[in-house]
Amino acid sequence: MRRKYYLHKRNGIYYAELIDPETGMKLSARSTGEQNKEDALLVVSDWLKNGMPAFTPTGKRKIQEVITGKKILNSIKTAEITPAEAEKIVKELTKRHLITGTFVKSSSTEAELFSDFIIRLWSWDSPFIHEKIAYNHKISKRHSKDMIDLFNRHWHEVFKDLTVSEIKRDALKNHLMLMKDNGFAVSTLNQTLNVIAAPMAWAFREGLIPQNPAAGIKRFSGKGEKRDILTTSEINALTDLKWRDEHGRLAFLVALTCGLRLGEVTALQLKDIGDDRLYVRHSWARIDGLKSPKNGEERETPLLPWLRDALRKLGTSNPWENGDNAFIFFSPVKNTPIDRKALSDRFNFALNQIGIDEQTRKKRHLVFHSLRHNFTKALSSQIDQQTAMRVTGHKTSEIFSHYADHKTEEEFNNLLIASNNLWDEILIKKDVNHIQ
Repeated sequence: MRRKYYLHKRNGIYYAELIDPETGMKLSARSTGEQNKEDALLVVSDWLKNGMPAFTPTGKRKIQEVITGKKILNSIKTAEITPAEAEKIVKELTKRHLITGTFVKSSSTEAELFSDFIIRLWSWDSPFIHEKIAYNHKISKRHSKDMIDLFNRHWHEVFKDLTVSEIKRDALKNHLMLMKDNGFAVSTLNQTLNVIAAPMAWAFREGLIPQNPAAGIKRFSGKGEKRDILTTSEINALTDLKWRDEHGRLAFLVALTCGLRLGEVTALQLKDIGDDRLYVRHSWARIDGLKSPKNGEERETPLLPWLRDALRKLGTSNPWENGDNAFIFFSPVKNTPIDRKALSDRFNFALNQIGIDEQTRKKRHLVFHSLRHNFTKALSSQIDQQTAMRVTGHKTSEIFSHYADHKTEEEFNNLLIASNNLWDEILIKKDVNHIQ
């Protein structure tokens, strides 16, 4: 028969080592608090009968429970436990309110390099992206690539040697503050924050990481650099200018008089040219190809007759496609429109030709997209704001989005009249059919 305990004296006090009757394993020595052996034996007998003192609701813990706890501890010390099993142990202990704030290093996520982790989640085939698509969040392959590029540009070098578990909130915040001190724009700072905050929040919700170090980092506020718009005299100088080719000239006129974004201009096909309107059905991105416009909704915008004819003439000269699907602004590559940068460069070159050099252009923040601002400002002076916003495709509130679809043909005809009057006045009825 196995012994139930051993008793020994240390510094004048008797200690007892209880024994597991099945395995013979000794528990850690526990002080009886007694100097007399007989009194110590009485304490041990009480433990065996009623349980040992413990920080529990009853103030007692049965010997077998103590033995079981010891076995578990020894198993953890010696057994080969996977990170997934360790996480389950921690979660169970947390659920029972036995521990708080204890985190397990997981080989699958937390031991992964931070850079690899973020890039993996922003990759087009990641579960993070797939979930966004499943919930109809607007995202494109180009956006996915842009986020990876943004991370590599602003985060990778600083945090390249750290694992996910080593990333701390203060380090992330301090890096953003350093960028702010170095003069980065508010929009850039917020994009730089979002490139890590979004995937890390998702990983935390999915239980892949025990905490989100990006949580609670505030977005930066303040107005970004305001883009300038062209003056009436500058617009007329550009329409009088002898452009290098029709692609650049007509792209300028479409953006100015129809309010299209650069990607929407490049995506235009012959079937989008109506008799009195443009059907804005697509945008073009190098990675995604044809995709929905920015806000995911098609729209119609008034089209001046002379511009309509010029666009159809250019589109029918497409050497790759003669049907409705022919791109207006075609390129040397079959079934591919002209590169966005190529049109942007043509616009910048034209600005330089009328006396707006690169330094002035950058100081005024004049870009191709400024033409859309010209359009918006000019049109808003002629018609009500809601009608203008329907034409431009802007969405600024849930209420506006709800009513934005309820337009009538009468309303569009009024808009068409206003548009013709406006641009005839500004452009002084330029003869755009003449190829300059």
